[in-house]
Amino acid sequence: MEHPELIRFHQRHRAVGDLEVVGVVYADTAEAVRDFRSDEGGDWPVLPDPGGRVALDLAVARVPESFLVNPGGVVVPKILVGVRAGDLEQLLQRAKAEEITEGNMSWVSSSTCSVPWAARR
Repeated sequence: MEHPELIRFHQRHRAVGDLEVVGVVYADTAEAVRDFRSDEGGDWPVLPDPGGRVALDLAVARVPESFLVNPGGVVVPKILVGVRAGDLEQLLQRAKAEEITEGNMSWVSSSTCSVPWAARR
């Protein structure tokens, strides 16, 4: 399951301060998101997406989908399946090696309740 992997990834990078995980509600209610997080954990910000504009901008087709966003707001990779923390680490390291933009990366990921999105600058 993807969510525990995101929690591990988020905790590791929150401690380092080089990446932010942000959730965007996708096709769900705020109550369902609260219940999910109460049951499953995760303390990164979760933002509403009324009208599905963010999902449309990211071309979300289904969940889970994950996105790594560079400090300039550009999606570096898009992942169309559930993720594992080790795979996320590899993608992040590769993206950091290829990027010349300064600042922190953002991990945009989805679960059954949320699709994260935002670039931390």
